[in-house]
Amino acid sequence: MNKESKGLNIQTISIGIVVILIILIGVLGYVYSSRLAKLEATLADVREQIDHNAIGVLDIQRVIEESPRALDFQERLDKIGEEIDLEFLEKSKDLDEMSKQVFQQQAYSVYIQAKQQLEAELDNEIERALQAVLGEENMGIILYKQGLRLGGTDITDSVIGKLQ
Repeated sequence: MNKESKGLNIQTISIGIVVILIILIGVLGYVYSSRLAKLEATLADVREQIDHNAIGVLDIQRVIEESPRALDFQERLDKIGEEIDLEFLEKSKDLDEMSKQVFQQQAYSVYIQAKQQLEAELDNEIERALQAVLGEENMGIILYKQGLRLGGTDITDSVIGKLQ
């Protein structure tokens, strides 16, 4: 090979490398832009969800203290407690101290089971009320007020209203 043909081959190879680099840059740019477009679309979806799904705040303590259903559950629990106390006082009159303690533990166990059952019922009703408010007020997230420093829309009155 002579010098001219060597120079031509090097020039052809150089042009080929430049063309390949340009193609690679184009492909990488396309891949990057399509991934960027997907990320932008996802970000737009998240922004839309945030805009349309406000954050609700629930003061569960107020719900328990003020809602008619929670007050009804508390009255029912108090009545059960009174009945258990009366039964214990009546049946434990003639028992020795050891038998009284065993009977008292059994009575307490019955009370705890009744309390847990009533609390589960109330929790279910609160959950249904929350679901209703969630849909009506277009909420996406509900947080308990006790753990929240600031922000959110207070939905406590709406939930109390549902627990009539």
